[in-house]
Amino acid sequence: MEPQEAEAAIRLAAREYASGSDSPPVIWSVMHSNLTDLCRDEPLDGDFLRLFQALERWEQSVSPERERAEDDIRSIASSLGKMPTHPDYYASAQSIAAQLFERGEFDWSREIEEAIEGGSTATEILMRVRFALQRLLRSGLPTEAEEMAAQSLVAQLDEVLR
Repeated sequence: MEPQEAEAAIRLAAREYASGSDSPPVIWSVMHSNLTDLCRDEPLDGDFLRLFQALERWEQSVSPERERAEDDIRSIASSLGKMPTHPDYYASAQSIAAQLFERGEFDWSREIEEAIEGGSTATEILMRVRFALQRLLRSGLPTEAEEMAAQSLVAQLDEVLR
């Protein structure tokens, strides 16, 4: 799993916990199962480190310290859950594919959809989408709106994939 995917999983669990629908063991389990991937390229820091430390305090405590630890976890989870996640590149690519499909450009639409469905990791999928969009742009086929959307998405993917 890519670090970004681990981050997204933890953020989702944090959002659920902050809303009151999960318990500390649930968010602790998600944090624990994604920790290695999250820390693959960089050490744990920021709100992720604070959440980890708060979860450890919760695990080692008893009432009333446990309730204070739960309050800390909820506060940190709320912050993590509200922070923006990565843009939805897949949805942007699917929107371009849908526009092409509506115009009868079924092969191009299918190529973009297959790029999304055919990758095994997030990085591979984004690289495949970027390649398909670059081919589309070189074809001269897209309308002005499709071209602008594809160029914008390719530029975003160039930044992400560096």
